Amino acid sequence: MAIEPKIKRIYMEIQKQLFYMIPEKWSKVYLYSSIVERSNNIQSGELYFYYIPSGILKKNPVNVYEIPNKFSIEDAQYLKLVDKLYLEMKRLRAACEEFGEGKWKSIVISIADFRFTVEYIYEGLEEFSSYEKHIIFRCKYLDYPPESFNREEKSIIYRYMCKSNNKEISKKIYSEAMYEMPFETIKANSRNSNIQYVKEDDVRLLDKPKDIKSQILNSNFNI
Repeated sequence: MAIEPKIKRIYMEIQKQLFYMIPEKWSKVYLYSSIVERSNNIQSGELYFYYIPSGILKKNPVNVYEIPNKFSIEDAQYLKLVDKLYLEMKRLRAACEEFGEGKWKSIVISIADFRFTVEYIYEGLEEFSSYEKHIIFRCKYLDYPPESFNREEKSIIYRYMCKSNNKEISKKIYSEAMYEMPFETIKANSRNSNIQYVKEDDVRLLDKPKDIKSQILNSNFNI
């Protein structure tokens, strides 16, 4: 798909924010976000991303909502960064509509092997719940071994594979090479510091989750 300068600028801002939000060296990052139109012109959705720490030995993916505890970063301040990143998803969707790309329902952004890739999903996953889409995401992008999924999760993945093979999923993909990564990174052990930015929209902050699963299932952004 073609790329407009305005969309390119939003891509760069997304890259900048992702680099800033990860306080250690990593090799890959995969982000999922959705935006759903509700009544009275209200939009709601969710956002999460995983990154793969770099190193000689294979390491497990780290969920965005694990980062504050893992690196002793103040939770509420960090979740403001998650909100800010979701605003970029909103701006990107509006820009796509402005330039004739249509309103996508969900998006997957990856940075891997020096490439920045955006996958816009328009239709085809309506019968899957938020939780089921998360299972599909983990299977497709994070390279979890089959034995890590239980019977119910395997059934979800099988349903998705059947649907995907039938080519019922409407999507577009954009990809570009990344030659430099000159972005700033948040410092670990910053629990007592203030992470500041200017909010251009009022977005509800997320409550501190009891666990990662509940955070993913309840991370709905109402705009």
